[in-house]
Amino acid sequence: MKIELVSEKDNPLLERKEVVVKVSDYGATPSRTDLLEELPKILKGANKEGVYIEKVDQHYGRKQTLVMAHVYASRESLEKHIHKKLLRTSGKKKAAAA
Repeated sequence: MKIELVSEKDNPLLERKEVVVKVSDYGATPSRTDLLEELPKILKGANKEGVYIEKVDQHYGRKQTLVMAHVYASRESLEKHIHKKLLRTSGKKKAAAA
C-alpha cells in the first residue's frame, strides 16, 4: 500500500490538522483500522490516538482512494471536538455496557 500526502491544512481554532492523502497499490480497499495504523507513520508528529478518519472516498474501477483525516494533538482534544457516537462507530471508543 502506497500513501501520498495530497494536502495538509492547519486549523488552530479546532486544534487539529486537516489532511488529505491518496492511497494506491493495494488489493482490496483498505479498512479504517489499516489506515489508522499507517497514517501516523506518514504524518510527522502524529500519534494513533489523535487521528480521526473523516472520509474514505473510493471511485468505482480505480485503484486509488482519497482519505480525509483530522489529526489532533491529543486524545483529549479529539474527544472534545468529535461527537461520542462518531467515536464509537469509528472504533475509537468502546460502547458503554447497558
